[in-house]
Amino acid sequence: MTSPSSAFAAESHISYSEQLRAEAEAAHHAENRVRAVRVVAGLCTDVTECKELLSILGLDRADVTKAVGEIRQSAADPKPRSKSSAA
Repeated sequence: MTSPSSAFAAESHISYSEQLRAEAEAAHHAENRVRAVRVVAGLCTDVTECKELLSILGLDRADVTKAVGEIRQSAADPKPRSKSSAA
């Protein structure tokens, strides 16, 4: 007996909404990976520990590079403080 997914294996057409959903999920996962890198980097006591934890979580150099780029960009373009937080 074939599984339901293999029954449609020859059909590779996906709808536009399915494509948008897949792209949104990929963006969401990428954002979560960057957040994870930032959390790990912030909590580690040294470089070796950071590398080990990132490896355990399956985060690679590309995730770290993206996180560093976002950190540098946010440092270069600081957001203006709201009036409520300035008081």
